[in-house]
Amino acid sequence: MAVAVCPGRPERVRRVRRARDSAGRRVVHLHYADAARAAARSRFRPLADATEAARSCFGPDERSAALRFPTAPDEELSRIP
Repeated sequence: MAVAVCPGRPERVRRVRRARDSAGRRVVHLHYADAARAAARSRFRPLADATEAARSCFGPDERSAALRFPTAPDEELSRIP
């Protein structure tokens, strides 16, 4: 089932506020409202904790290899004339 995205809805229900960037008019920063920030933290804290626990199981060399792996095929393909 497709989910309709309502770009202005989070702002209408006061979960975020928009602020235009002073250096670039097309840049818009979204800032959480205080209540929304607390809700987001409580919702995503378990994900952050699980990610950190999984990350701690791997040494620096393993993490480095895992980060390089997704881009390695593109690098190899770029060498083909």
